[in-house]
Amino acid sequence: MTAMFVVIFMDQWLEEKHHFSAWIGLAASVVCLLIFGADNFLIPTMICILVALTALSKPIEAKAQEAAK
Repeated sequence: MTAMFVVIFMDQWLEEKHHFSAWIGLAASVVCLLIFGADNFLIPTMICILVALTALSKPIEAKAQEAAK
């Protein structure tokens, strides 16, 4: 499982010029790991990532369109 997540992360990292979503995922994972512990951090992390990406979707898309020009 870990290898699959690493491959997905690396593919996303190499595909994007701006790494906002990757940084959001890493930050949410670390924060939730520290708050909830290793046994209970996965679901809160997914919720945090979902909320953050939803809230920041317009700025992220705007940066992506600027980079595509």
